[in-house]
Amino acid sequence: MNTVLQVKSLKITYPRSHNPLIQIPEWYVEEGELWIILGANGSGKTTILYSITGIIPLLIKAKVEGKIRISGENPFNSKDVFRKATLLLQNPYDQLTQSTVENEIIFPLANLGIEKKKIRVALSYYLNYFGIDSIRFRNPQTLSSGEAQKTLLSSMFSREPNIFLFDEPEAHLDFKGKTQLFKIIKKILESGKTVIITTHAPENYISLDPKFLFIKQNTTYVYRNLRDLFKNTSSNEIIRLSYEIQKNYDQFIKDPYSWQWENYSKKMVEEICL
Repeated sequence: MNTVLQVKSLKITYPRSHNPLIQIPEWYVEEGELWIILGANGSGKTTILYSITGIIPLLIKAKVEGKIRISGENPFNSKDVFRKATLLLQNPYDQLTQSTVENEIIFPLANLGIEKKKIRVALSYYLNYFGIDSIRFRNPQTLSSGEAQKTLLSSMFSREPNIFLFDEPEAHLDFKGKTQLFKIIKKILESGKTVIITTHAPENYISLDPKFLFIKQNTTYVYRNLRDLFKNTSSNEIIRLSYEIQKNYDQFIKDPYSWQWENYSKKMVEEICL
């Protein structure tokens, strides 16, 4: 497998702060993997996504020490980084900047220098793929949360990135929207692309066999599977991960692969997504 993301000795410190918000000693992400970033509110989950895409320090000022490479390239220097790694923000409306839905797809492709003919083909394909052709001329700020997210996903997919980044993507979705999101993420992984998600609902993705980057006291720890995560995590930290874990902790701790959490995720996939 190809390594699509390399992070080493990374420290990110915001202005007026003497200590780094986040430190990543070493983290390697391979092609086709699903990674879930876990941690408390304010622990630096979103900061990690911003640094991968170059938003930090190019748009949001912060001191960045260490090494980040996306397919061998430095995201802070590469103009092509937004095509290699693309990010969906927690609040989709913060990311919608154009006057119409179709312009949200056209604008970034035009900025990348894509030929007009190829842009038209991509526009038609992804409007239909995500079922939003009927709203192509709508103002994005008037869309529902689900429609807004599909608009941004259309734009993300059209750039054909190697890495898809999602910042708490379930936050503004109802159950139907969450199941549709799961289906999309599953298809991304099946296509061989990499997905990295920050979330407070990891139970939604357990059946996809994720790996974990867990933030504890400003430092991150890499766990290659679910059992490894819970073997090296205290009960108090486990309980804080998810409301579902809080409700079913005793059952879960016996065997994290066979309790209600995993069954819930499997049932959601079988009955709704497949």
